[in-house]
Amino acid sequence: MCVDDYITKPFSESSIAEIVKLKLEECESKIKRRQHQKKIPVLVIDDEADIRRLVELNLRTDGFDVCTRSDGPSGIKAARKYKPKLVLLDVMMPGMDGLEVLTNLKWNKKTKNIPVFMLTAKSTTGDMDHAFGRRADAYITKPFDGEMLGRTIKKKLKELKK
Repeated sequence: MCVDDYITKPFSESSIAEIVKLKLEECESKIKRRQHQKKIPVLVIDDEADIRRLVELNLRTDGFDVCTRSDGPSGIKAARKYKPKLVLLDVMMPGMDGLEVLTNLKWNKKTKNIPVFMLTAKSTTGDMDHAFGRRADAYITKPFDGEMLGRTIKKKLKELKK
């Protein structure tokens, strides 16, 4: 966990409000600076709305252009249309699970070269081996550090280019 600031007791509502205001201004400034940089398009496929939103906010803050989908079939269609530089994919989804989506993406000529990073709560070695056996490019387990997610993705993308 990362701490940006702290307040010692006793404190007033105005001191909390001031710190929150400053932190929001810092975030807005960070986002504005990154708006001028070329954004990396990322597709997030996860059935949990809260996870999609958390990932989206963290990646947008890190300068990514994020598209989200809530299920496998719509995620596959979005990957073909949107042509992201990366897909973040949950494994456990109703209907078509993430491993089926992964297989579909890796066997389709339009999407086979898009790196697919699994973002999942399944964390056993067997789960990872199964995903890598289907040509996953990276494996990130939940819970994840939201602030580190963008840096982790950028680092792994650089490693894949080597």
